[in-house]
Amino acid sequence: MITLFSIFGLKCNERLLKILYEFNPDIKTIRKCFAINGFLIIINSLFGLTAIYRKRLSILIAFCFILIGLFVFTLFSIVVGTISYHNLANQSPSRAVDTFSGLMNEYDWKGINNSSGRLVDEFQLQFNCCGSLNGSHSWEPLRPTGVPIGAYPLSCCLNDVKYDLDNQWCDEQQVYQKVTVSYSQNFNRDYVGVAYSPYTKHWVGKQLPYWNSYTLQDIKDMLNVVNSRFRSIATYGMGVAAYNANNKWDETDSNCLVSRAAAQINRDKNQNALIVAQGINQIEDNSLQQKEINNAFSAAQDANGIHGKTVWGLTFTNEYFTNEATGNRILNMITSNKKRAHDMGLKVGTRIHVCGIIHNSGSMRDILANIVRESDFIMCKASIFRE
Repeated sequence: MITLFSIFGLKCNERLLKILYEFNPDIKTIRKCFAINGFLIIINSLFGLTAIYRKRLSILIAFCFILIGLFVFTLFSIVVGTISYHNLANQSPSRAVDTFSGLMNEYDWKGINNSSGRLVDEFQLQFNCCGSLNGSHSWEPLRPTGVPIGAYPLSCCLNDVKYDLDNQWCDEQQVYQKVTVSYSQNFNRDYVGVAYSPYTKHWVGKQLPYWNSYTLQDIKDMLNVVNSRFRSIATYGMGVAAYNANNKWDETDSNCLVSRAAAQINRDKNQNALIVAQGINQIEDNSLQQKEINNAFSAAQDANGIHGKTVWGLTFTNEYFTNEATGNRILNMITSNKKRAHDMGLKVGTRIHVCGIIHNSGSMRDILANIVRESDFIMCKASIFRE
């Protein structure tokens, strides 16, 4: 089973600030001031040459005063420009989003002639996106009279905008095609990982493939396919069950071999082509749960011995936090094994699907807050942020 598990984020602040810089009215004014100042310096230089040529003291004195004035004006422009740029560069992401949302409100849907409209188009073209935090839905309440329902600005669906067209909008299907195709080709894979288990075989007749029937080479073959597009791997567990509890750590279900397979790939490529968050699956039986945890430590030690820093962390349980009891159990696993992990250079955390309760109140929220405090990382199921 191979699934995308999370888009952690996109580093957009630099490009966003660059676009805001290009269209910032204060910066534009400073630019004009420097251009005018340069022109006046040239004119004044000609004025000074005339004074020298004609040997007129009065003209030379006037030239000196004008030169001093231009020098003061230049210093003033530098100070104001530096302050403006500093204020712009220190805008928080939320402030930048608010600025962009305000520009969206001023957008001219029919023949754009204002700078805010062009900035919106420039932003959407640069990022291959449509709208702000709510995506294309951000445009829903902003359509003026005369613009049909389901219409969006041309920059949502084209790679360029021609402002002389009769209609300055396109439909939702065109938006979807542009944005999804662009991101599927151009998204930054450093911010995306794959949750992986090797259980992909077809059933033969009515026979289910055994969980331990996948060889190390099978797993390496699959990981090499994953590695053609992705670098970060998260596993679900170590494959411990009652029927294999007495086996060695690398002789349980085949899931236990993922970190070793990744490390061998890294060794063969002489680089950290794959980095692994080793999973620890939840098991109700306490003795089996401890076996699962111990096996995860063994797998991490084995992998990092083959190639250093292949395994960077341990993920205690998978979407197990459903009530106070399971939450406290996760918290206890993390706190009990944190020092042991840190001594091995490993981070500790969990994968949960209830991140949104951090905004609530009550015992569940308090337990989650404690888990967050004790963890080095949290893998949140993305859909929870819509709660």
